[in-house]
Amino acid sequence: PHGSLLLGDFNTHHPWWEPQCLAVSPGADSFVEWIESQHLELLNTPGTGTFFRSNMSRESVLDLSFVSQDLASRVEDWQVLPSIGSDHHGILFAI
Repeated sequence: PHGSLLLGDFNTHHPWWEPQCLAVSPGADSFVEWIESQHLELLNTPGTGTFFRSNMSRESVLDLSFVSQDLASRVEDWQVLPSIGSDHHGILFAI
């Protein structure tokens, strides 16, 4: 799909966006296959956490940003904003 953004809390672990994940979530491989079939690109910096609670030993990557290939080269300054008052960090970028 042209001109598409897909953003959300997918609550899914996969090495594509979380290289240190200990276990791939059920359905994650099917989700990745679907993302690839739609020709979407991951905007996240792999391994950059988007979720953290004090009982966790490290941040997790649950919030994901995907964009269609026609927009990918126009995305600038993708970043995580950790101090927004939630256990989910904010995500900011410009197109």
